[in-house]
Amino acid sequence: MDLQIHDIDVYVNISQINKIKKGLEKAINSDAVNTVLITDMFIINDITNADLLDNELFFRVYKALTIDGGSKTIVTTEQYPSDIYATYRFFACLGRMNDYTHLPEQKEYVQSLQMSDGIYSYNSEIDSYVTLESILYGNSIMKLNVGGEK
Repeated sequence: MDLQIHDIDVYVNISQINKIKKGLEKAINSDAVNTVLITDMFIINDITNADLLDNELFFRVYKALTIDGGSKTIVTTEQYPSDIYATYRFFACLGRMNDYTHLPEQKEYVQSLQMSDGIYSYNSEIDSYVTLESILYGNSIMKLNVGGEK
């Protein structure tokens, strides 16, 4: 699924699809839905045409995990910060849906993580760190422009 989130074609056979569908059904009925699980379920559902995950569930989880454009990995009662990884996973899924209505808020969130030109931290914590992934995800979100003449 990590390859699919970056739009790399991965092909699976019918037997694998049937096993994946069974796992997807089990995951959908789980109470432990989080960013990684819902985005992986979305991509699996999309590539297998399983039609098991409806957009309503996806958006309900997205809204529960997202504040001011930044998404968290899990819903907890504790103060858990949103991060660029979870935000990017939703960004990629929304792009697959051709839904860019949340892009301005996501860009604002990513902008708040900018440490210098093209360098983004993992989250907004004071001692947050910078990784190659946070740089990649930040630039991917910030560089996407929708509309225009191109």
